[in-house]
Amino acid sequence: FGQWDVLVSATKSEDNTYLLGGYASTETLGRKTDNKGINDYIALKINHKGEMLWSKTIGGKDTDQLKGLTQTRDGGYILAGNSDSKKSDDKDRASIGGNDFWVVKLGEKNRQDEQRQLVEIYPNPTNQYTNIVISESYTTAKVEVFDMVGRKLQSKDLPYRTTPIDLQGYPPGVYIFKITIDGAVNDVKVIKKGNK
Repeated sequence: FGQWDVLVSATKSEDNTYLLGGYASTETLGRKTDNKGINDYIALKINHKGEMLWSKTIGGKDTDQLKGLTQTRDGGYILAGNSDSKKSDDKDRASIGGNDFWVVKLGEKNRQDEQRQLVEIYPNPTNQYTNIVISESYTTAKVEVFDMVGRKLQSKDLPYRTTPIDLQGYPPGVYIFKITIDGAVNDVKVIKKGNK
């Protein structure tokens, strides 16, 4: 990638590939030259054989050093590190204090929008509590819990991206969680197991 490269983080993805992250100076990759600055974030996805699937260089004209990365629930990646670069194509604002903390989110290139899970409920099955996780930003969200006969058992606003729901007072069985996010409705079956 450059005159010198520093690997600082590696994570195994849900699809059995690996995302490697670090920083490099004077990046050059094949026919593409991307010399943005002194150091730039580098994200490199490889398969189990070590073959490169894609790479991304992110940074401004000054020093940008990646310190860590992790995969997000929606299949993207969060990269975090330091930057003292000015505003650029990759940065929407200049460094404020000289060397600032900088967080970047990358989407997965091969992941289609329809494959992304907007709502996840876990654990499912559950004995008592289950969590509703909303993977995207939203304005309003709520959940209504119904039994299999169609009776509404509870209704609750979802002010946070992760909200616990208590099923303790309900008998074992299947429940329908009607989750409305900014007007879009998602129905999810949740199984409540009996207590042992």
